Amino acid sequence: MFALLFAVLVGILLGFIAGLVPGLHPNTFATVLSGLGFDPLLVQFCIIALAAAATVFESLRAIFLFIPDSNTVLTILPGHRMLMEGKGMRAVAVCSLAFIASTALAFLLLPVSLALFPALYAVIAPITPQILLALSIALLATERKPGKIAAATLCFLLAGFLGILLFTQPIVPDPLFPAFAGLFAISGLVMGMSQQKPLPPQRAAGSAPLSLLPVIAIGTLLAALADLLPGLSSPAQIAVFASIFTYMNSERFLALTSSIASSHLIFALAALLTTGKARMGAVAIVGEAASSISPEWIFALAGAALLATGIAAYLLMPLARFAVPFLSSVKQNELNALVLAYLLSLIFLIGGGPAGLLIAMVAAFIGALPPILGVRRTHVMGFILLPSIARLFI
Repeated sequence: MFALLFAVLVGILLGFIAGLVPGLHPNTFATVLSGLGFDPLLVQFCIIALAAAATVFESLRAIFLFIPDSNTVLTILPGHRMLMEGKGMRAVAVCSLAFIASTALAFLLLPVSLALFPALYAVIAPITPQILLALSIALLATERKPGKIAAATLCFLLAGFLGILLFTQPIVPDPLFPAFAGLFAISGLVMGMSQQKPLPPQRAAGSAPLSLLPVIAIGTLLAALADLLPGLSSPAQIAVFASIFTYMNSERFLALTSSIASSHLIFALAALLTTGKARMGAVAIVGEAASSISPEWIFALAGAALLATGIAAYLLMPLARFAVPFLSSVKQNELNALVLAYLLSLIFLIGGGPAGLLIAMVAAFIGALPPILGVRRTHVMGFILLPSIARLFI
């Protein structure tokens, strides 16, 4: 028991590093750990705790530094907006509540998901292309006015064609990092530098409102779709579609995206057992390392994920209090320039070299179009939605 607890704590520490340092992906740590020759069960607990904690700590990077990950790519939109309104600490409090509540709810729903996933997967999987297409059309229609719908469609298609190109042609090994960096971070950083807004004083967080609990519950339930719909490879896609059906302000959208990202790990474990599909890299790695996959094994790993999430979420606020004075002492334009230089260097080193930089620049141009055209930037999620739809229809 103490050995397993120690493995979880080591996983949280590694998740802290992976979550805060761009370029150190949790799957990289997981792959290295699985090849070190330690006790397989301890390694599995460590990897799951690492994945859970990294998801939590990535929110700090997204809110304060505007640097996205596949889990937090949509968190930067409401999170950074709240930061620039002096509500950065409030954003962290919302994330903490969403992480803890959603993971706990997903754990409680684990017996139900184990029982229902096989039947639901059999029903949903065959009609996934139609579902994705209908939801994408509905997403564009939320702009309401014909001119804005046309602008949103342009952004969706441009990002989507870029995604089709990158996912079908071996231009770079992993196109997600340079593309997401361009679509969301680089375009936002450059436009933010042109506006020359200083970081405002950050107000006390207060407690995250319990009125967000229904949104968190919705996000938790929708997280299961990331494992039941074959065309959805990221919880961010689910969050985009969920925003169609319910009123979203910054806090609600932040709670929704955080709850989906966090509870996705629990449901991915359930999907591994019931459908044989591992929709997360960390879950796939522990599944391959396991001698047998049983309900007891799934519950034990889900418990490790819940513990790691709780500890990491508890640490978010102290870490944010430490970060705010430092960020406030730096001019916003200087900070944006430093983050931009770091991102470009990282893309060059691990994102495909000159080809990765070219992808990031093209993506940044597309990412700048929505605010220029007056539509929501979430439409550039066509980058992963359109390839999914095309792949499933063909």
